[in-house]
Amino acid sequence: EWMGPIYEFHGLTVDCVNRFDPHTEGRKEAYEADITYGTNNEFGFDYLRDNSFVVRPEQLMQRGHHFAIIDEIDSVLIDEARTPLIISGPVPDQENDEYRELRNPVEKLIDAQRKLVRSLVKDVKDFWEAKEEAEDEGDTQRAQELEDEAGLALLRASRGYPKNRQLQKLLNEQPGMERLRQKTENFFLQDNAKRMPEVDAELYFSVDEKKQSIEMTEKGQEYIAKVMDETPDLFVLPDVGQEVAELEEKHQEKVEELEDELQSREDLSQEKRENKYMNDKRELEKELQEKKREIYNVYSERAERVHAIEQLLKAFTLYERDTEYIVEEGKVQIVDEHT
Repeated sequence: EWMGPIYEFHGLTVDCVNRFDPHTEGRKEAYEADITYGTNNEFGFDYLRDNSFVVRPEQLMQRGHHFAIIDEIDSVLIDEARTPLIISGPVPDQENDEYRELRNPVEKLIDAQRKLVRSLVKDVKDFWEAKEEAEDEGDTQRAQELEDEAGLALLRASRGYPKNRQLQKLLNEQPGMERLRQKTENFFLQDNAKRMPEVDAELYFSVDEKKQSIEMTEKGQEYIAKVMDETPDLFVLPDVGQEVAELEEKHQEKVEELEDELQSREDLSQEKRENKYMNDKRELEKELQEKKREIYNVYSERAERVHAIEQLLKAFTLYERDTEYIVEEGKVQIVDEHT
């Protein structure tokens, strides 16, 4: 708004991608301008979409550029360099309402996980006690089997809720427990962790403290879908590229059928055939765009909801008040470890 008139005075075109919704002609035209403004998030979203969902060159939003000017580059490329950009689409205005709506189901999911982890910690103690008894009796094979069972339960507990106090007490005070956990984890991390799903399958979600990430399991998805009175499809993101390709294939078939039909219409003059063809084709194109928008909307809605659930899980399980964040005057302030 400030600089645009100056550039336009010199014959340059100026636009901003943030003025238009994703997947629209307006946004594509914004990228065609001589000078294109936008936020790093929106450029990131469009880059991801262009490299994930697009199946035809004409569907691409972005194009090549001669150079880029980045404002606040220290913030964009340095301070945020350790945090991956979360590509989940623009933040909706109703996001706070969505978090409030999802909070209760997520809290129930976390309560179920806590109960499960408490049970796993008890199993560890029972297996370990039985293992020591087997050793006293000289049954080394049985002792090893019980140690393996204890290790699996211990690893599950640590991936299910690592901040559990009973678990932390067991790891810190019981001799050999931390070594057993590491030994079991190393075993399941072999061959690119291909057997780790066996560990996580019994959990509602798995926590990776090192990566600060959480991943819901199929069991967790089914649980929260049931609590929300939804189908498990809630967590299934549509294959946008495949579905759009199928739509365009059907669209092309309809256009060809239209051409054949009009060619056989002897009651219409050539001019009327051409006019009808253009009008009907325009309607078919409109229908195609509407169906595409439906697919994109389903993807965006589900992706945003899944993202919100994952963020709530992180907030309740990974971050502790007065450690990772503080609350001042009713506002959450993130603690920056670098400042």
